[in-house]
Parts: sequence; C-alpha cells; structure tokens
Amino acid sequence: MLADLDPLSHPERQRLVVRTARERAALGDLTGLLSGLERHGVYGRRLAALAASAGRATGFLTERLTDPDPVVRGYALHAARTQGIADEAIEAAYTGASCTLRRRLARVVRHGRRHRLAERLVVGLRAEWGDEEAARLLSACSPAFVARTLPELAHAAPLAPLAARFPDELLDHLERVLAEHPETLRLGHWPALADVLGATVRARPARVLDLLERFGPDLPLRRDHLPPLAATDAERTLRLLADPRRGAVGPYTLPPTSGTLRRLVRADPPSLPALGRHWLSAPRCLAALLRALPPGRRDAFLDHVYAGALPKEAELPLLLPLFPHARRHAEARRQVAARRAAGRPWAQLAPVLAYLPTDEAQPELRGALARPDADDRSAAWTALFAGAAVSGDRLAVQDALALLPRLRNEQDPVRCAALTALGRVPARLLTPAAVPVLTAPTGGPHGRAAAAGGRP
Repeated sequence: MLADLDPLSHPERQRLVVRTARERAALGDLTGLLSGLERHGVYGRRLAALAASAGRATGFLTERLTDPDPVVRGYALHAARTQGIADEAIEAAYTGASCTLRRRLARVVRHGRRHRLAERLVVGLRAEWGDEEAARLLSACSPAFVARTLPELAHAAPLAPLAARFPDELLDHLERVLAEHPETLRLGHWPALADVLGATVRARPARVLDLLERFGPDLPLRRDHLPPLAATDAERTLRLLADPRRGAVGPYTLPPTSGTLRRLVRADPPSLPALGRHWLSAPRCLAALLRALPPGRRDAFLDHVYAGALPKEAELPLLLPLFPHARRHAEARRQVAARRAAGRPWAQLAPVLAYLPTDEAQPELRGALARPDADDRSAAWTALFAGAAVSGDRLAVQDALALLPRLRNEQDPVRCAALTALGRVPARLLTPAAVPVLTAPTGGPHGRAAAAGGRP
C-alpha cells in the first residue's frame, strides 16, 4: 500500500487510504492493515489513525487518545466525538493529561452531552487542578448538578455561555447573590453581568424583568435586552427606560432600535409620555421615539412631554423636522423672533427659517443669496434646500433647483454648502424636470471645462 501511495498527491493519498480502510473493514480485515502501517514510523502511524477513523476502528483509536503525536491524537479525539468512545476511556485519558489535551477532552465531553461523566470529572478536576479547570465542564452537566455546584464555581465559570444553557439556575444564583451581597456584582462587573442577562432574557424575559425592577438601576439594561422585554410587557419595559435613576443615556441605556420603539409605540402604554420627558435631555433618543410615533399621534404626545415648556435651541435640528406642521411653524416663528430680538447674526437665523412655511421663508432666503458675506450665502443655500425638503413639496424643490445656475460664479465654499444641502433632499421629491438642471454645469474650473465641451 505504501508503494501505491508514494507517487500520489496528498489528497489522493487520503482518498486511497479511506477507500482501502472501508473495504478492509467490510471484509473484517482492517486490523492487519493498521498493524502493518504502524510499523512504518510516524508517517505510517498517522496513516493508520486515518484508516482507523475511516474504518470506525473505535478500539484502536481509544488507545490513542493520549498519543504523543498530535495528528494521531486528533483522529482519536474526533472519533471520541463521532464514534462513541466510552466514558471510561475519556476519563482515563484525563490522568496526567496536559492542559491542551484537557481542553480538547472537555470539548468532547461538552459536545457529547455526557452528563454523568462531566459531573464525575468536575469533582476530580477541581481537587486536582482547581476551580477554573472544573468550571469548563459545568455546561455539560445536568441542571440539578449545576444548581448545586454553581455557588462554589461561579467565580471561575464562563457565566454567559452557561446562562444560555441553564437560564433558571443562573438567575436563581444571581438573585441569591444580589439579595445577600448587593455590592458584590454591582461594582466593577457590569459587562459580565450584562452578558448574563442578555443570555437569559430571550428564554426568561419575565424573570429578567422582575430582576431589573427589584434591583433597580444598578443592574445593566442594554439595547439587546429590550426586544424580548418589550414583547413580554411594554409598560414595565418603558418604566425601566424612564427610570430617572438610570439617566437618559449611558453605557447600558442606549436608545432602543427602531423596531423595539415601534413595538412599544403600538402597545401605547401609559408610561410613553414619561419616557419622552425622560429623554428631553437626550434629543437623539427623543427624535427616535418621535419617528416611531405615527404623525397623527405626535402633537398630543408632545403636549404631554413638554407640558408648557419650550424646546431648547440645541434640540431643534433633530426635533423640528419631526414636529407636526403647525407646531413646527409656530416654534420656528418663535425662534426667529427670539434670535432677531437678541441681535444674532443672520447665518444663525437661516437654519430656523427653513422650518417656516415655504411661501413665508422663501423671499428672505432668496434675497440672502445675494448677500455680500459668503457665510450668509452658504447658510441661505443650505436653508433653501432644507426647507424645500422638510416641506415635502416637489414644486418647492423644483423652485430651489431652478436657482442652481447662480452657483456658476460662486465661491467654492458656497457651492459646496449648496450641493451638500441638495444631496440631502430625498430622491422622491425630485421630478423628471430636475434632470436638466442637475446635469448642467454649476461653475468652477470643472464646470467651465464641461460647458466648453472639454474634459474636466
């Protein structure tokens, strides 16, 4: 056989050994082939291990679980996962095994769900190698054994993977520890605790909700926790998000995803306005909540949120586009009047003028395109396109596009501001009539070359 293998490439050798091993196994003559190959050094022993794996010679591979050659040992460990090597053989292989071999044997035990073997090994490994070595096998044990052993091994165990398999046992342990020693897991261990809650929340969302409510803001509430919590009880989830002790935003209180917010909004729980008030100091979160609300519900919602108060100036760029039309126009008028009264530069008026009704803002914005100050002209172009976009009026967008030829003689910063604002206009507001304007040159050296028929 070795002579037949010699001229072949490695893949061809592998295929020939596998085919021959299976044929000899079918004839009951595999043992002779294995013993013959083993007499030819390391190469022969590796071929014998491959042949034993292909021919399912489990007894041969069982004796090689601790073989010093990593290739031979690898075939034996693979057989332990796929060919049912006895628990006793795996347990015996642990005796005097290296750290690397113990880890690979632990994977075999976990993969095979060998509960009784794992429980025996946890006891032995803990006595011989310590808690960390024993904790690697906890996930292969039975729930009852985990419940008994976890209090002693939790400090050394990978809790998040364990929580995915034993959510009840992990939550029982967590409740007990927090009740007896409330400072233990609340100081310095939030990332690990957040992972444990994330691993259990899909399987036991009601229990996680109970835990979060019972122990308050000291327990982390992360964005990926929220979908199952919202599906279980929208009102309780909103109360957690709106808890003033958590702060509006933080490492574990990021705004929920749009899908989660839509689920909460559809449920329409009583605490929804309270969440809006809680997020007044976090405009990005409040804007996400407003986007999730149907436009017809926003006005009443904002009445409850602001309750007579006024939006802050810093919030306006995020929130004003989401306000109902009448409310947006009224707030924009108030802001424009306040800024004029305070003597603010015109460039600071322009962003608010964009939120006025189109026919009310356009005359001043168009007139500002001829101002001597380049910053004012940039602000005017930006507000012109922003206002047309926020109005949702295709005719207003087309009117703004008709002004683009004025950019041919503009400075580059002004031209850049105008085209950047144009790029933010939704494509649905552009009509076929916009094509000639958009494809015409807008000035500058490139534009003049293109207009003259040259290459830019």
